[in-house]
Amino acid sequence: MNWTVEKFKRPFEMAFGIYLICMLIFTFNWLNAINRSQFAVEVWLYGAVACFVFGLFSALLLLFAQNRQKLWNQSVLAYILLLIVHVVLSYFISGKSIMELDMYRQILILITIAVLVFITIAGLIKKVESWSRNQDNFKKS
Repeated sequence: MNWTVEKFKRPFEMAFGIYLICMLIFTFNWLNAINRSQFAVEVWLYGAVACFVFGLFSALLLLFAQNRQKLWNQSVLAYILLLIVHVVLSYFISGKSIMELDMYRQILILITIAVLVFITIAGLIKKVESWSRNQDNFKKS
């Protein structure tokens, strides 16, 4: 597989890459942990960090997108898939459901709201920018 910076301009590859990096960091820390059974619950936090970083980067990439609506839809779908993968993998790694962990559930809810706000604000900024350019072109002609 050819990994280049261009691949991370696509939301699905970016989500996979960020989640993979966060899980590698978790695995390294888990292997060095003294009490591995207690540390396994921390996988929820590492995945939440991946979701948050994905939200920030997708909002930034949305500002430079040629096709705003397509990238917005892909970013939201990639976030939902990232969240589903995170919940399923974290459940199998930690052995605890998200419903059993109040703090991590609240963190994921807050991050989901923040990501949706970031992506929406970036989409609105891009929409205002395109509207402004159209107005400038209309006045010039």
